[in-house]
Amino acid sequence: MQNEMMMKTFEIVDFKYIIEKLCGYCKTEAARKMYSDLTPFMSPTKVMAKLSETSESRNIIETLGAPPAVLTDKIDGYVEMCGKGEFLTPEKFEQIAAYLASVKRLQSYLNRAVKNMFSLGAYADELDSAEELKDEIQRVIVNGAVSDGASVELRSFRRDIEILKARIKTKAEDILRHNKECFSEQYVTQKNGRICLPVKKEYKNRISGGVCDISASGLTIFIEPSQIADMSKDLEELIIAEQCEVIKILYSLSSLVSDYALVFSKNNNNINELDFIFAKGHLSIDLDCIEPRMNTERRISIKEGRHPLIDRGVCVPLNFELRSDINGMVITGPNTGGKTVAIKTVGLFSIMAQCGLHVSCKEADICMNNIVLCDVGDGQNIQDNLSTFSSHIINIKNILEIASDESLIIIDELGAGTDPTEGMGIAIAVIEYLKDLGCNFIITTHYSGVKEYVDSFDSEEKIINARMAFDRKTLRPLYRLELGKAGESNAIYIAKNLGLSDKIIRKAYKSAYDTDNIPYELLSKESKENTGIKPNINFTPRLEKEQKKIHEANPHAKSFSRGDSVFISPNDNIGIVYKESDEFGNLILQVKGESGNKKRITVNHKRLRILAKSEQLYPEDYDFSIIFDSVEVRKAHKSMSKRHDENLSVTVDED
Repeated sequence: MQNEMMMKTFEIVDFKYIIEKLCGYCKTEAARKMYSDLTPFMSPTKVMAKLSETSESRNIIETLGAPPAVLTDKIDGYVEMCGKGEFLTPEKFEQIAAYLASVKRLQSYLNRAVKNMFSLGAYADELDSAEELKDEIQRVIVNGAVSDGASVELRSFRRDIEILKARIKTKAEDILRHNKECFSEQYVTQKNGRICLPVKKEYKNRISGGVCDISASGLTIFIEPSQIADMSKDLEELIIAEQCEVIKILYSLSSLVSDYALVFSKNNNNINELDFIFAKGHLSIDLDCIEPRMNTERRISIKEGRHPLIDRGVCVPLNFELRSDINGMVITGPNTGGKTVAIKTVGLFSIMAQCGLHVSCKEADICMNNIVLCDVGDGQNIQDNLSTFSSHIINIKNILEIASDESLIIIDELGAGTDPTEGMGIAIAVIEYLKDLGCNFIITTHYSGVKEYVDSFDSEEKIINARMAFDRKTLRPLYRLELGKAGESNAIYIAKNLGLSDKIIRKAYKSAYDTDNIPYELLSKESKENTGIKPNINFTPRLEKEQKKIHEANPHAKSFSRGDSVFISPNDNIGIVYKESDEFGNLILQVKGESGNKKRITVNHKRLRILAKSEQLYPEDYDFSIIFDSVEVRKAHKSMSKRHDENLSVTVDED
């Protein structure tokens, strides 16, 4: 499960994007495979060595330019074929020669690096350009074929073949010249590998020899004259001998390649390693990165950090710090304010640095972690039938099972997706657990109770609040992390900025804060000039349809029964159902008034949530008048049930 969670973190913080970038710089498949398997190193010494390696590769590229490419992907296969006793084609030998020439150029490049005092230049001594083998290949193979000078025998065979071909052609032309009337065309041709003459059908008996082909019209017969048939057989024997000599030469050259198998193996290992190293240098240059400092004291400090996926022209730099005396941070602030980007940037930098990669910021000091674990995004999974909340809880459960005091834990919107009261309780419990565990953790939340919980800690508790800044005058987030301060969600401000109407904004503010004194910056220009609210004129055509009663449209309204205990949003007051839903979904509830007396109010079903059903609270046939009526009213009811009394009356207060 640990590997699965680590891979999930890589995806969440966009480390896969970094790997894809690195693979794009690689010239060899082996180096790309090394990056696809890359995970953080656990040894501080090794991490520092890898970071130093990245820095030097960048400096070499900036000083000498990019290293020459050496394509190794096919070479191992060719050498393996030779080792099995097979022979290579001339084209494959030319690829080997080109490979050895590239090795020579890479050696020259690395020797220049040595002169510039770069230690990576020492790889030049580990490479062997095998000059003797390259020279032999280039002597034997020319323009994609075995050259005449590859052997004395081959040169002799090819010379004899050319002489005999000339004799055959001369003889055929002589026959053609002395029997012009017998031929449909005055040329010598070749059919099925044999020299033939185009004989007219009526003269086929005049020219002795074997028939090689007949034209589509049947008027021309292609005949190999008997005078040249014997010479053609001699030519075939010479061609076979020449082909045998070519194969013999290719086998010999393949055997020579096999003798260099260890040289090729050592070369490729070093070339692939260099390809891997220089890809890190290219990434550092392209993303404008720096080498981070590393520590084992659980410190994380990032100055002017930029997430690589965000255009640097619009990215607001991140300044972040977890000191050795502060291992936990709770970030609050507005939606769309940059909280998620901030925590993903910290997670990404932590992984990149521990993999020996530079990070895109002005300065960084990053601690070693045994693992980085994240829960970011809604995580909803239709196939597994998981809600957003369920998915978060499963991820958090797995994180808490794996985490230790050497881990970095990142959780976005902790406790979200469920009842706010219970979600806040879960958030506080998880933070408490992580605090006691002693790991580094970064949490984002909108719960005010969590902010107050963190504020209640003294300086020794090692947790601080932070917030993403928000400009209420312009109603825009500033994407700037401010440490030591708790922020507000500013949801109503953001909704206003996104165009929600004045009427809705006013109602939302009153429901949230129980006041009509709406802040000035939340008012539109028209509202600031006119205290009244302008009517909402909507010219959008409406569908014509029958108006349905609420009971037919929504069963939630009729799910409440007399005596049920319910929560009333938005403030989660508690009431008891006095009268069940009418056709419009309105219920009458009994609640406590300000002075503690009973009061009845009308509330729409959409604002209600079951706390406990009446059958769970009261026995069967329970007399609800005990709850809803005063002693005087109950006595009056009892008296009226026995006889009429014109002096008695009962008044029901429903609103």
